[in-house]
Amino acid sequence: MKISVEKGSDVNRVEVQSLWVVSNLGCAPVIWPAGNTRVKQVQVAEHVEKIGDSYVVTIFRDRFLLDKCRWVGGAAGIRFFNGDQPLSSVGVNDEVLSGKRTLEMTCLTKPFVEVGTCGLREEESFYKSEDKHAFNITVELMK
Repeated sequence: MKISVEKGSDVNRVEVQSLWVVSNLGCAPVIWPAGNTRVKQVQVAEHVEKIGDSYVVTIFRDRFLLDKCRWVGGAAGIRFFNGDQPLSSVGVNDEVLSGKRTLEMTCLTKPFVEVGTCGLREEESFYKSEDKHAFNITVELMK
């Protein structure tokens, strides 16, 4: 996956976590005393490498061995930093991870909350009028 960040932004580091869940609820832990199952989710920190102006992430789609639990990965969380200071974050779904969609967004930095969020690129002018440090991103599957 390739993450492109607008030149001139405050972003100098990106972290990515892939999210995995069991699709066979028979493998999900049972919560006592209610007796209902709780879907188990695992977050895996992925290796991110800066190549040129982009950040490249390798997410192994076959991370878990085939078993009766049928682990599936359906999302990834992306966090943008300036040094150790969190700037913004966004989640991408399986449409992006499988190459069916490219995500183009504008990310707010922390104007009102500890960590900002990203929104549709078509709202870029509004976001940038509200936050002078807002920046554009593109997330796409590398082929």
